[in-house]
Amino acid sequence: MVNKGKKNVAWLTRTGLLLPCLIVVQLLPFPAFLKQLVTGPLVNMVLLIAVISTDFLSGIIIAILSPVLALLMGTHSALGTLLPVVPFIMLGNIVYVTFFHVFRGKNKQLFSQSIGLVLGSVVKFLILLIAVTYLVKVPSPIAKAMGVVQLYTALGGGILAILIGKILETNQAWK
Repeated sequence: MVNKGKKNVAWLTRTGLLLPCLIVVQLLPFPAFLKQLVTGPLVNMVLLIAVISTDFLSGIIIAILSPVLALLMGTHSALGTLLPVVPFIMLGNIVYVTFFHVFRGKNKQLFSQSIGLVLGSVVKFLILLIAVTYLVKVPSPIAKAMGVVQLYTALGGGILAILIGKILETNQAWK
């Protein structure tokens, strides 16, 4: 039986290790035209790996911190251009992680995870699209970045996370 203190240390360690992963992913030097197409799926992958490897709370924490870290690191041009969208990115990330977690459930079946991934990706995309279309005024490049590309990056990152999750499930050290 694992004692509560040991479980808390494992949770803190896993969540703590995912934050630098998130930072590294967001700082990877890609040409501007590839940046979102590579970084987006990797960030979304980290969000769901937090749920898979740790738990829902870890996923929520990473989901909230992701856009804040991106903003603080200056991975987006000017602070003011992205700032109005940050709460919506947080909300989209939270919804993405929540749908995945709820549908993944205790059985962790591929079909259930896939349904959670697709629904979470679509709702995240819709939140961001509605935000930049109706709720906040942002420059056109930011608005475009919050469009359909978000759906693709969420789906791509989720597929990567599910594949990695299957590997982690077979590794006794992660249990």
